[in-house]
Amino acid sequence: MNRIVKLIGLILLSALCASCTSRMALPGDSMHASTTPSPAQPARLARVDLFSQGVGVFQYQGMVHGTQTQTLSLRSGQINDVLGSLVFQDTGGGSAGEVTFPAATPLSVTLQSFRLDINNNPSRRQLLQQLRGVSLTLALKKPANCKVTGRIIDLLHWGFFMPPMRPGSPVSPAKAGPAIIRGAGWYINIFSHDKLKQIALNNVQSIRINNRRLRESLNKALQAVADQPSKHRRPITLWFKGHGTRLVRFAYLLETPLWRMTYRLILPPQGKSAMPNKPVLQGLAIVANQTDMNWNNVQLDIRGGEPLSFIKNLYQPLYMWRPIVPAPAGTHLVPQTYSQGAISGAYNAHAMTGKGAIGGGGVFAGQGAPMQPPDALKTALAQPSFRMQNAQKTSVQPFNPLQGVNAMASAGVVHPAFDYHVSHITVPRRQSAVVPVLVTPIEAQRLDLYTIGQSSPHPFLAARITNDTHKFLPSGMLTFYTGSIFDGQTVLHALPQGRHHVYSYAVDQSVTVRFKHFSQHTSLIAAALKQAALHLKNQITVNNLYDVHNTASHQRTIVARSSVKKDWKILLPAHGVTLHKGQYQYTLKIAPAGQSVLHIRQQRNQTQILDLSGQDIAGLRSILQTRGLPKNIVAAIRKAMALMKVVQQQQSVVNGTTARIAQAQSDELRLRQNLQAMKKVSPVYNNIATQLAALDTHLMALQHQERIERKRVNTAQAAVTNYWLHTQIPQTPAAPTKGRRH
Repeated sequence: MNRIVKLIGLILLSALCASCTSRMALPGDSMHASTTPSPAQPARLARVDLFSQGVGVFQYQGMVHGTQTQTLSLRSGQINDVLGSLVFQDTGGGSAGEVTFPAATPLSVTLQSFRLDINNNPSRRQLLQQLRGVSLTLALKKPANCKVTGRIIDLLHWGFFMPPMRPGSPVSPAKAGPAIIRGAGWYINIFSHDKLKQIALNNVQSIRINNRRLRESLNKALQAVADQPSKHRRPITLWFKGHGTRLVRFAYLLETPLWRMTYRLILPPQGKSAMPNKPVLQGLAIVANQTDMNWNNVQLDIRGGEPLSFIKNLYQPLYMWRPIVPAPAGTHLVPQTYSQGAISGAYNAHAMTGKGAIGGGGVFAGQGAPMQPPDALKTALAQPSFRMQNAQKTSVQPFNPLQGVNAMASAGVVHPAFDYHVSHITVPRRQSAVVPVLVTPIEAQRLDLYTIGQSSPHPFLAARITNDTHKFLPSGMLTFYTGSIFDGQTVLHALPQGRHHVYSYAVDQSVTVRFKHFSQHTSLIAAALKQAALHLKNQITVNNLYDVHNTASHQRTIVARSSVKKDWKILLPAHGVTLHKGQYQYTLKIAPAGQSVLHIRQQRNQTQILDLSGQDIAGLRSILQTRGLPKNIVAAIRKAMALMKVVQQQQSVVNGTTARIAQAQSDELRLRQNLQAMKKVSPVYNNIATQLAALDTHLMALQHQERIERKRVNTAQAAVTNYWLHTQIPQTPAAPTKGRRH
């Protein structure tokens, strides 16, 4: 009988071990290899997606049988990223998505559970206040080797106080005990050997807690502070529930270092060479594996875009503050009772059988298929049809985060900026690697780039790179080679597909560009006259000549750049002129060991306004010397000059009359002075008086004549002003002139 019982127990134990195994089998080194289960191996890291925002997605896959678990060992700082991004896939109809991990009780909550609360870094005085009534042994500083054992009653603070002394009163020294230091400060009242003692806190050297349990509680609280979750690793267990052998996957997000790109542009040597004629671009990505896992033979995806990512504390439980309300006096608290349980017996029965009849599709729901015994499972796995069907499933089905996880509602879309795939890469943990991700021909044209006005006469070696690789090229360092010879370096800016950019990388000492000649010419295009304002529309032409020498043995293509001036138009060169980022570009080809002239002619129109009303006849005469001035405007100016001559003539007459009046006034003043010096009764006096009377009459006549003449001047001046005011000549093309330059 005992043998039968032992045999039945051994069979049940074997079945239990087979159904509760917690290991996940691998499909092999490749993602689409054979699906034969291997319980001794956990799921392997199969794929790593690195994004440009400093995060990475790590995807695992493996084979499971029945209900199994996978345990991840993560640093506490990584758990929040994993909990916020973990996705699952169960390809065999199982149920995935349950995650268990040890609860991280907040340190403040943990410390409150001990008898001594060391939250908020309590001081020695605050700790002693919590030890009221506890037996302590205090070691004192003075006297040395003195110890006091007793129970703390309380702590109090004494301020320094000195009572006033009367004159002549005797001074009695205080009787200070060995454990008392007089003065302001904190003091401990302790009950020791049936006596009350007061000890200064600053005289206490050490304190011993005599209660063993209280000492152990303090040690545990300090150990809890030392064992903070951020300093240790924590396990996370993933559950895969189902029946049969099937492929499962899971992936999560972790913070990763930024990946960087570097490029090499291999230019073919000019002349006969065994290298391809088209330049080749090599793109290499620098990736760092700063995780605690080895990337062994994984698929690496370097993705662009800028997905938003943040860290939220999901690992740490949150506690909400609750008020403490005392029960009112006289209230009788009666426990609540129910007539039946919250969960029906039918549900419990179904749950015990594993059929999952109540509820459907949940994480804890059963799959409705009985578990097979180990021998039957081995027989089923040995069938070729089973292996073929599972191999087809694993090779066709992609990673679907929705399969087997009922709580997921939607999946994200990968940003289409760029995506580089690298298969079968190995990067040990805590190491970095340079991964070639792009080797392709690219359109690149050699150029010599010269900026007009630069201090050096030598242009820069450059290349116009056109992105025809059907890939987005992110920013990175670009190194130029001609064959195997290093040429220079630059920084490649982000270059989308189909775009082109010119990159300079060295100084070309075989080509010189020097200034030769400058000239400027101004010609009149049209003119208009509006209310004494002469509008002259001039055309300004500027010519700059540059000598270009090429001492190299092959042809050079020079791209000269100049700044764009407002309203200027390029006349020469007639072809090959483009506008690029606020600069004109002139393309010039120079033969081997040849010389050429770069002629840049610029032209603009300028309007000049002259006020003719403020001009005299000499100024108008100089304006008439303007070449190409229209005839109608010339005639109008000449008519104005004629009217101004009338004004001059009338003004000349007025000036003559004014001079005669001044002479008469001078003579009158002289005669009056003579009369004052003579006797009133004399023939000479009478003669001078007669002359003075005649001179007064003549002076009055001259003054009257001057007033008439000034009116004539004002009339002539008004005629000139009225002429300018009413003369309107619209814009008229300039008259042709001999020897006019075009």
